[in-house]
Amino acid sequence: MTRTTRHFGIFLLALTATSCLNTEPVPGPLSPTPQLTQVETRWGDVVVTVQYYYRADGQPDSLLWSRKNMFESEGKEIFVYDASSRLVKKIVSQTGLVDQEIVYTWADGKIAVARSYYNGKKDAYQFYDYNALGQLAKIEFTKISPESGGFFVSGENHYTYHADGNLHQVKEYVASLDEPQLTWTNTKTYTAYTSGLNPLPSMEVLPNVVLQKNLPASYVIQYPENTLTYTFTYSMQANGYPSTRTVTGMEGEQNTYSYK
Repeated sequence: MTRTTRHFGIFLLALTATSCLNTEPVPGPLSPTPQLTQVETRWGDVVVTVQYYYRADGQPDSLLWSRKNMFESEGKEIFVYDASSRLVKKIVSQTGLVDQEIVYTWADGKIAVARSYYNGKKDAYQFYDYNALGQLAKIEFTKISPESGGFFVSGENHYTYHADGNLHQVKEYVASLDEPQLTWTNTKTYTAYTSGLNPLPSMEVLPNVVLQKNLPASYVIQYPENTLTYTFTYSMQANGYPSTRTVTGMEGEQNTYSYK
């Protein structure tokens, strides 16, 4: 996953979301108290700002992001719900690029499939599997083949959890038409958490999935060729939510959170 994707790509609304899942959708599961309104992220000369907007029931309505360094880019996400307040579509826009529509299919109270469309043409699928506790266990990624027009498995992510429900490990695998066998690329292990509350508990995976209800204190990424360690320090508000976060690792990073 690239740094750009991690920060706003599109915050896969995930904004949004978080430890064990309810079997039925609950209005406003993504809205912390108080509501997160902006996150500003800085590393080097890069500044990424994401602004969050909500519906009257507390569910995400839209978000706007901008990225500034030598060049400037911006985009938005709009969330569409059905009569039962279940998210059914996300429209992702980036200035100068074709809009993407992500259509969600629900089964047994959870999002089971996401279909991506560009210019009205289906481009990719994501299939979601859950464990016995209702936690996200696996995502299978598929892409369309430009040559045949058919779909092929392009990768998988596997998720495990600590006993308190916070994310423990993510293992990522990739595949291609030329190499259909899944190949492990990296494992991210969250080694410790703080007691602070996480305003972005989904890690941009799904808008109704809680992966990290608490704030991570550190994680380790193991690649075939090396291992990297990152640590987090926070300035906390009295309500248990962070006002700032500093990431220490290969690159320093500073995040500032705003609420209402």
